Amino acid sequence: MKTASTSQIDQLEILNKKIQLSKDSAAISEMLLQIEDLLKDIDFMSPFYTNFANDMRIYKSQKVTTVQSSLLKILDDAIKSYKQK
Repeated sequence: MKTASTSQIDQLEILNKKIQLSKDSAAISEMLLQIEDLLKDIDFMSPFYTNFANDMRIYKSQKVTTVQSSLLKILDDAIKSYKQK
């Protein structure tokens, strides 16, 4: 798995915090798309990107809150993993 730059990790953390504080579903959707792009840029072969992209497909079609929780869990795991490298 490739490593993420400090800047990329910071961006992921900022977006994660913004999503948790936001009540605007359109803004949350946009931030999730930004996260998907960041994870893809870091390593499109990583399980984090693969899992996130798969859950995003479900989220885009259904806008289910449980899927959003799953996406944030994947993001948390990715941030922790990338910080350790």
